[in-house]
Amino acid sequence: MPTAERSGSRGRFSPVYAALTLAYLLLVGRFTLADPPWLTTPNEIPGGVLALGAWTDADTWTTGSAFEFAANVILFAVLGFLLGRALPRASPAALIAVSVLVTLSIEIAQIPLPRVSDPRDLIANTMGAVVGVLITRGRTLPARTIADIDRGAT
Repeated sequence: MPTAERSGSRGRFSPVYAALTLAYLLLVGRFTLADPPWLTTPNEIPGGVLALGAWTDADTWTTGSAFEFAANVILFAVLGFLLGRALPRASPAALIAVSVLVTLSIEIAQIPLPRVSDPRDLIANTMGAVVGVLITRGRTLPARTIADIDRGAT
C-alpha cells in the first residue's frame, strides 16, 4: 500500500468528513451569525473588518480576552482539520485559503448584525486553520528547527 494511503493524509475524497465539515460549518454559522444570547454594546468600528481604521486602531489589538482569541483559534483549527480530511488531495495552501474565505465571509456578514466584525477574529481564525491543516497533514517542525529555537538561534 502506498505511503500516502497508509497515512490517510492524501487519499480520496471523504463524503463522511465532507458531511461532518458541512455540519460543523452550519454550527459555526449559527454560533457566529445569530443574535448573541447576551446583551452587549458592540465595540465595532463602523465598517468592521472592511474599514482601514479597524486594522490600525490600537483598541482593536488591546481589547478582547485571551480566552476569546484562543476560542477562535480552536474553532478554526477544527475547521482546518475537517477540511483537510474531507479534501485530502487539496494542497495545504488551498485548504487555508478556503478557511480564510470562510472567516472573511463571516466577518463581513457580521457588519450589519448585532455582532462584532473584528480583525483579531480574522487573525485568530486563520491561525487556527493553519494549525488544523498542519495537524491533518501530519506536519510538525523539524527536529533541527526545534533545536535551533532551544539554542536561541534565528
